[in-house]
Amino acid sequence: MNSAEHIGGNLYLNTNEVEVVDFLIDNNLFPKNLGETFIATNFTGMDFNLVFYNNQDEEQRFMHFRFYDFASNVDTFQYLVSMFKFLAEKNYALYTPVQRKLEQMIYMLPTYKALFKYKQNENSDEYQSEDSSLY
Repeated sequence: MNSAEHIGGNLYLNTNEVEVVDFLIDNNLFPKNLGETFIATNFTGMDFNLVFYNNQDEEQRFMHFRFYDFASNVDTFQYLVSMFKFLAEKNYALYTPVQRKLEQMIYMLPTYKALFKYKQNENSDEYQSEDSSLY
């Protein structure tokens, strides 16, 4: 069962605690201590996963952002950077690390596009991998 919600573009969000914990355990990303906020990232094929754990929030402690075919659409990264930048105005120490991690991914996108042989789609600003076997 996957209760991820489509946020827009290639971005999905899952806040189901059981499913997010299962994902972290299955990918050896679960921390030894849940006493502090943490960020975990990994790649699953062409997808980028970012899990944010907020120990200060009792209701939605886990947020699993999944970028399907992550290098094809920079807009979703920029959207989340803006969101976390706004949240950082209220709690800098909590949200700035997530914002910085997303900014690092934006900075590295040209490298990933070259690595995965992306080329720009003629009809839009989006990119598409030439190698369909990567999916």
